[in-house]
Amino acid sequence: MDNNQKGQNNDLNKMSDTNDSFIEFFVKKSEKISGAIYILTNFIPANEPLRKKIRKNVLKLLSDTFAVKRSSRTGDNVSNIIFIMTSQTIPETVSLLGLSHASGFITEMNSTIIINELRNLSSLLVERFGTNKSLLVSREDLFVPRELANKSTENVVNKGYFADSRLPSTPRDVVKRPSNTDGARVIKKKNERRKAILDLLNTKSDIGVKDVHVSLPHYSEKTLQRELIKMVEEGLLTKEGDRRWSRYSLAKASL
Repeated sequence: MDNNQKGQNNDLNKMSDTNDSFIEFFVKKSEKISGAIYILTNFIPANEPLRKKIRKNVLKLLSDTFAVKRSSRTGDNVSNIIFIMTSQTIPETVSLLGLSHASGFITEMNSTIIINELRNLSSLLVERFGTNKSLLVSREDLFVPRELANKSTENVVNKGYFADSRLPSTPRDVVKRPSNTDGARVIKKKNERRKAILDLLNTKSDIGVKDVHVSLPHYSEKTLQRELIKMVEEGLLTKEGDRRWSRYSLAKASL
């Protein structure tokens, strides 16, 4: 074997090693992001469609990630997979996370961390595989609250949330658990809603969600509806009718 052929073989080996290193980094990054999102969505009510949709997207992201890994070993073209990830799966997930934050399900800090990591992942794929740069996730193209879209992760990084991989060693590090103060505030609001509902039922035989909303106009009708349903589930109230025509009254055991 002449020197030129040896040199070509060495170059090919180096390229292969570099590609393998990138794929492993990409897989680990994708796994950590997916794990963090799965834990984060625990804060979204189980019956909320957003939770199911975000988790479905996460599973799609993982599936495509391992499809890229397999294709890199077999030499198959991955452009179609990368196109779907960068133009559909990642942008849609970012948009849904922004909506979850705007709806009050997840905190600004957690949203900021995950959204920026998803953007970084999209940029990484575009730069590596040469996908059209117009497909990069941009703030203008997504439903993300303005204050969140302009938020940088610089402070989060400086506080040590990210290691070299730009993600915490475990997804749980991302999630900020509610403080005692937050918990007390939630309980206070819940008690306020329930007191207003029970006070109304002391003057009326049955009420609807709009009746409660008159007494508590600073809460949305959906929030009050959820509270009424919880009280029914706990045996405090009984319900007659469906949806907007539902009427609630005190359960006999509560009288």
